[in-house]
Amino acid sequence: MSGKASPTTRPTAKHDRQDRPTRPTAKTKRQEKPSAARATMTAVAKREECLAGASERQRSLTANQWKIFAAATIGDMVDFFDFYLIGFVLAFVVKG
Repeated sequence: MSGKASPTTRPTAKHDRQDRPTRPTAKTKRQEKPSAARATMTAVAKREECLAGASERQRSLTANQWKIFAAATIGDMVDFFDFYLIGFVLAFVVKG
């Protein structure tokens, strides 16, 4: 064969396919080092998953949770009773 390229082979160019930068694929993205933000989000997700699992395993309220519930209920009752008394007294004042 003289200096001609055969039809089955392609002449090599200055910028061959191997020299060009390639786009990052999903495979190369996974191989990259995770950023600090991604690592933090992963840690937060793991912690939330752990806390969610603990709350799902809890069958009844703890003593502290019952105390908080009782205090909130009593506070609401006193607040509504206060409005009831003010309305009751105002009804007499306006009428009289």
